[in-house]
Amino acid sequence: MKIRTLILSFILVIISSFVFIGITEAREDRGKYLVIHVDGISSELFLDELNAGELENLNSFFANGNIIDYGITYFPPFTQVVTTRIREGKKIYEGELIDWDRYDEETDEGHGKISVFMKMRDTVSRRARSNFAYGYPVLSYLGGPALLNVPDLIDKYGVVEFYWFATDTYGHAFGENQQRKWFRRFDKYFGEMASNLDDDVNVIIYSDHGMTFGERVDFEDEMEEIFKDDVLNFSYPNIYLANSDDKVKIAKKLLRETPLDYTFIQEKKNKIIGYHNESSIIFEIKNEKISYSYEGVDTFGYYEAGYKGQPLTEDQWLEFTHKLEYPLVPVNIYNLFKSPNVGDIISVLNAPKIMGDGYVRKGNHQGITSIDMTVPIFLKGPNLEHLYDYEYMRLDSLFSTKVTGVNFEDVEPKREKHSISLWVDDYKNPDLKARFSYSPKYRVQLGANISLDDIYDMWGEYDIYSGYLTRHWLGGGISYDDDLSTLIKFRSEIRVRRLALDYTIARGRDSKTNLSYRVSNNIDLNLLDFETFGLRYRW
Repeated sequence: MKIRTLILSFILVIISSFVFIGITEAREDRGKYLVIHVDGISSELFLDELNAGELENLNSFFANGNIIDYGITYFPPFTQVVTTRIREGKKIYEGELIDWDRYDEETDEGHGKISVFMKMRDTVSRRARSNFAYGYPVLSYLGGPALLNVPDLIDKYGVVEFYWFATDTYGHAFGENQQRKWFRRFDKYFGEMASNLDDDVNVIIYSDHGMTFGERVDFEDEMEEIFKDDVLNFSYPNIYLANSDDKVKIAKKLLRETPLDYTFIQEKKNKIIGYHNESSIIFEIKNEKISYSYEGVDTFGYYEAGYKGQPLTEDQWLEFTHKLEYPLVPVNIYNLFKSPNVGDIISVLNAPKIMGDGYVRKGNHQGITSIDMTVPIFLKGPNLEHLYDYEYMRLDSLFSTKVTGVNFEDVEPKREKHSISLWVDDYKNPDLKARFSYSPKYRVQLGANISLDDIYDMWGEYDIYSGYLTRHWLGGGISYDDDLSTLIKFRSEIRVRRLALDYTIARGRDSKTNLSYRVSNNIDLNLLDFETFGLRYRW
């Protein structure tokens, strides 16, 4: 009876705390946002799918919003470049990652792809990190069910970001048809998810880059042999030289000896020289305006499109080039040279050529043409109406000047929901069981289990992992079943919309499986171990 008194006292203290300290303070309401990153979709592919009638859900949902066909991404058009910058509205020169190696000129060492991936992963919100797994074959089939859970999280988190990586992975490995298939799959699940969104949710979908499907060229080994005494490190698009005074000579030689289409050097702070097998290119910068001139062939096609050699601001270059095959090239090259991590030479490999290794077999995104650089941006919501007439936009301006007030950092609720659960084992000779949980802060729960057959537990648990499908808890406490003992427990939750499966293993206890169905925001119907019915109230 002492144990029962201890448990009941614990519950009374918790309930009393509600009276004196009230419900936990809510986050400042700046609107609800759902931000979805769909990886690797060019505007060209998107428009082709849209016109073929394959994207009915996206087309229908954004009919009363805006679809920007000409979103211009960062150069280089890499996922790690975009994801580590876009939410804070950073320019290319304001972030660290500009390739897949993170080469350090002082130590003459590269950190490699794993290091770059972990850096990228760490910038994504904790729950959204599970999306990286859904980019892999087989696991990619979990991405759709995970997306269906998003509406339930928006009220809780305020801002939810979701990453759909399968379009990129399948495009790299298996080609264009598979990329289209996974884009259509996204459209299907997006339609199901969007039907459960409230009207006040602001929805933003963007792609980080396009993708070229073409001829794979491998020349890194040959390049290392030809330039072994001149090049310290080559991590596309950056080339770091042993002697930067040789950059003009090596920039020209690279075009002769490799499949590269362009090389660029910074002759001085306000002048960039580019080389192509058919032309020389000059970008001159004065008063934050950039002018373009050439000798030979105008490979960008700017003069044919009406350019007359005049200096233009970045916004003017965007307006002039957003529909062209070479969008925003002067601005992107100039800004990349402003990065403290940039190489002595910036190289460019354009479509239809691609380079890569590992699973990159059929497609990649490395060039400065529209197939890699021009992407769609989707916008709908009460806080986005001022953007409905936009035809084009730089991706790096999306959250810096166009959509402001979205706080991607303060997205965690103050606490979990408290709950009371009741079960009855045997209706003829009923054994009533109760479970009470109290959350003092997010990711922490304290609770007690009580049974009429004199089995009691007091415990605490901590959320060690959260994704969009699963959540795992580790905890401990004390247990009483004739004797007092230490309790160690692990609990795993799997949820798809209203249906959830909860599995608990604990030291000295039989494992428990609870199947639950959410009737409303506050009430769940429970089936414990597939034989005992119960009810849970959450608040």
